[in-house]
Amino acid sequence: MEVYEAAINRRSIREFKDTPVTYDILEKCVDAARLAPTAGNRQLCEHVIVDDENLLPRVFDTIRNWLGETRPAGWWPLGRRPTAYIVTLIESEQEN
Repeated sequence: MEVYEAAINRRSIREFKDTPVTYDILEKCVDAARLAPTAGNRQLCEHVIVDDENLLPRVFDTIRNWLGETRPAGWWPLGRRPTAYIVTLIESEQEN
């Protein structure tokens, strides 16, 4: 797929299946993000995969506070929530 085709055919997912994503796929997503170019190759991002069933509700409760307009009407019911997250941490301190 060409970059232009990917850009015009992209869509936002607002509801999810209750199907776990394999760790291999999550690692590939992180690897693709890690390999994306950055200005001056500074690599200011770190990525954390969260797929632990005990942590998922805590991440969900945290992001629900700032999702605002991107959330579906009535919020995500149980069984239709994400089964994994890739949390991206961005270094905000600038070196002098």
